Order: sequence, then structure tokens, then C-alpha cells
Amino acid sequence: MIKMLAFDVDGTITAGNNEITPRLRAIFDQLEKKGLKLVLATGRPYEDLYPLKKKNDFFPATVLLNGAMVRDEKDNKIFAHYMSSDLVEAVCKILQQFDVPFVCFTKDKNVVYQSSKQTYGQVLGIYLPDSELEMHGLIDSLVSVEETDFNYEETLKIEALFEDISLVDQAREALKDVTGIDVVSSMNFNLEITPDYINKANALQEYVKYGDINEDEVMVFGDSENDRSMLEAFKHSVLVKNPNNDFKVNTKYIARSCQEDGVAEFLENYFELRGKKA
Repeated sequence: MIKMLAFDVDGTITAGNNEITPRLRAIFDQLEKKGLKLVLATGRPYEDLYPLKKKNDFFPATVLLNGAMVRDEKDNKIFAHYMSSDLVEAVCKILQQFDVPFVCFTKDKNVVYQSSKQTYGQVLGIYLPDSELEMHGLIDSLVSVEETDFNYEETLKIEALFEDISLVDQAREALKDVTGIDVVSSMNFNLEITPDYINKANALQEYVKYGDINEDEVMVFGDSENDRSMLEAFKHSVLVKNPNNDFKVNTKYIARSCQEDGVAEFLENYFELRGKKA
């Protein structure tokens, strides 16, 4: 019996503008009333996810930053895992060679080098123009520092953005020189770097230990590379098959695209529900 559902966010339950369809939102309410525990599992930091939760009046427990931090339903931190300062320094030096904006998401703040804050927002605006207003919380949270003043400690995740997406694979290849990191993409213009033992699967496996749930009672949903770990780790896995996305992974189930409200359709059928159709 399924007791917990974990959902990736972008491309899985929202297709843009931080909007969950009324149909899917109604289904979430039905599932919670049945006693199922819902969890969001995202690469986003808290500042970027909170507007979605508020907009949709939806406040489940959350796996943040690809598993580096987990918060409960009241946004209290349950646990967090940090990169070593040596790893952070090595990654930053390589990314600097590509002259791209990158953010170090740390324990207390989200840090960019002095010259990168404006560029980071510009690249997001180029590739996610419809989400510009929704990203103000993230952009406003960025703290600019001089390179010489940067403290490499207490970093949870590093994200780099590439206006020239032809550089993504080159940077990924260069980062192979750093031992002990995991490099994934959630969009075709970004790279997300964490320690190699940090991912959504490990965070969810650690989280279920806090409740009376075993891993066979968990169902996970995702659509992209940073979801691979949980889609492969959990028996009940659902791939959201979005167009123009060549991500491939073997899963037990496949749902139609996010644009087609595929997760809502899947949940209605699997749990024999009736949602509020848009």
C-alpha cells in the first residue's frame, strides 16, 4: 500500500508560473484526506520554492536543493548536508574558467560573486521569461561578495547557469576532475553540483525513517536528470514524459506530460479518484 508520494516540481507538477492546476490541487487534498503523506522533492532552494507553496496554498514537507536539505510541513529544518570547503573551492575555480554566473546555496544565504548577480537573473530571464515575477524571491535572496571574501564553508549546493548552452557539456567534462561530486541538470542551461552522496533518493530514504513508512510504500514522480536517483531507487516510480525532453530512465509507470496534467490523470486512475478538471 502506498503511504507517501514524492513529487519533483518543475516539469512534473507545474509547467510554469508556479501554478499547480486546480485539478491536481484538488487531488492532493483528496489524497491527504485519505492519510497519504505528500512531499515535494526539488532542486530549488527554499526562497525559490516558497512562492509556489504560498500561491497554491500547499505546504507539504520538502526535499530541497536536490536532497541537501529537508524541511517539514512547518518549514522546520529536519536535516542538512554540506559540501566540504575543498570541494566548493575546486568547483568554483572550474566554473570561473567558463565565465558563467553561479550561486553557492549556503546555510544562511545564497552567495554569488560580485559580478554575477545581475547576470544570473538575466540568464534566468532569457530561458524562463514567463516566470520572471515568480523568481524575484530567489534573485532578491542573492548576496554579492568579492571573490576574496567568499567563505567556502556551509555550502549545500552550487548551481551554474549558461547563456551559451554549448558550454554546459564542456563544463560538465571539466568538473570530472573533481572527485566526490555529483553533477546533474534540471534544465538544459544549468548544472547543479552537490557531494556525490547527496541526491533526492538518499534524502527521501533518510526522511522516511522519521515516519512509520518503508520504502516499498513510497511512490516518486519526476521528469529530468536530477530525478534519476529517486526514480531508480524506489520500486514505485513514475516518469512524466514531457516533449522535447530526451531524459530516459526505466520506471514502473509512465505519466503523460506536465502540460497535459499527466500527474493528475495518473493519480486519478491509480487511486480511483475524481479530480477537479480544468
